[in-house]
Amino acid sequence: MMAAHDSADIKPMGAQNYMRDVDVAGDNNGSGLYPSEYGERNGEEDGNFEKEKTGTMMGAIFNLANTIIGSGVLAMPYACKEAGAIMFPVLLILTGILANYAISLLFASTEKLQARLAAEKQRGDLEGRESLIGHGDGHGTEMNYPIMGRHLLGKRGELVASWAVTLQQIGACIAYIVIVADVLTKVVELVLGDNSVFAKRYMIQLIVVIAIIFPLTLLKKMDSLKYTSFLSLFFIISFILAVVCTSAYKLTHDDYTVTSEPVEGEMQTAPGSFKGFFKTLPLLCFAFLCHQNAFPIYNELEGASLGKMNQISIISMGICGSAYLLTAFFGYAVFKDTVDADLLKNYEVKGTDVSTLMNVVRVGFGLSFTFSYPIILFEARHNLDMLVFGDQPYTFKRYLGWNIGIVAITTTVGILAPGIEVVLGLVGSTCSPMMVFVMPALFYLYSDEDPWTNQRKVFAVMLLCWGAVLIPICTAVWAISL
Repeated sequence: MMAAHDSADIKPMGAQNYMRDVDVAGDNNGSGLYPSEYGERNGEEDGNFEKEKTGTMMGAIFNLANTIIGSGVLAMPYACKEAGAIMFPVLLILTGILANYAISLLFASTEKLQARLAAEKQRGDLEGRESLIGHGDGHGTEMNYPIMGRHLLGKRGELVASWAVTLQQIGACIAYIVIVADVLTKVVELVLGDNSVFAKRYMIQLIVVIAIIFPLTLLKKMDSLKYTSFLSLFFIISFILAVVCTSAYKLTHDDYTVTSEPVEGEMQTAPGSFKGFFKTLPLLCFAFLCHQNAFPIYNELEGASLGKMNQISIISMGICGSAYLLTAFFGYAVFKDTVDADLLKNYEVKGTDVSTLMNVVRVGFGLSFTFSYPIILFEARHNLDMLVFGDQPYTFKRYLGWNIGIVAITTTVGILAPGIEVVLGLVGSTCSPMMVFVMPALFYLYSDEDPWTNQRKVFAVMLLCWGAVLIPICTAVWAISL
């Protein structure tokens, strides 16, 4: 069995060949897609080739930053409120440093595995197993989380990695259904009136899913949706700039209105409770997840090396971390205790100085996430089919069945979910720490043969322990907070 490998906040994973045609913004899910969905399973093998590496440092920084920042940015002011205005930057910087170090471990283990597989292949021990990262094996297969899990941790490692990646994608799909309702409901109410049945939250979700999302999931190729990456990134940047600029102006001009509702409370500097601390960490884990997308970026980078990837990771995470920090601080400073887990819900559709601007951003967000959903489902469907059916010949009945099943489940959960913080909290407490902290540390520990006193190995153990502790505690806090 070979399984293909989120977003976002809130931000598609998959076998690394997917990057050739589509690059999806946000939610840490942005890989890309095969020109044909199942490639060799449909008899469309790529053939023997070695892909030319033409990627630049600037391009790699843009692509990695593009896959980091996503829907999670909407929840940053809420995370700042939960952690406090001083503790939040500390947690954000700490999570960014650890996430960056995990990428370093990931590619250090990749290089060690590369050397091991090269030695095995030279001895004739490989016998049809996947080739090295950056090289074709006759079927275009390249490294990803499940393949590394199989080589380094065995069958169970592959299954754990596959399910972690797939459930992260499913969680992102649910988050998108929630966000679409959050951002479009107020606009539809403005146009049709509060009492219209078509302005109800669940009705908007059903109409968008049935009329737009589900038909798009039936596409065999996702090439036509590849520009949603740039659309999503444009509206995310627009949102950040709008929040920062309007909030900064509001803080210096009392007569400037961003809301007609009374703003309660004062900015807190530290978490008000134990729960606040551990409710913030999952949101940050989700926001910094990009590790599965670093493989194709490395694979296309000219003169790729561990040192170059470290620089790319540091700069990309620095850019996204700065965007998160600015959005969090200014959003919290203006709305204080009334700040919502989806910041766009705090902005009214009429009656304030920023209503028109935020309505444009709101509709843009809704459209970009609507068109991004099918791309995430495309990859989740592929992963699930490989997990359940392996290499069995693909059929249209299975294709249609997966579409109906995934869309129905994610839509139902999205309708029932009380808010985006519930979805991001669960995914960020389970799948995200597994992919950001646990799996990279395990990959390195199982690929490295140096003594346990080796500094990097010691740090890998610490990272593993941090992730292992974080998952049960954050999951428990999430459950208690429901």
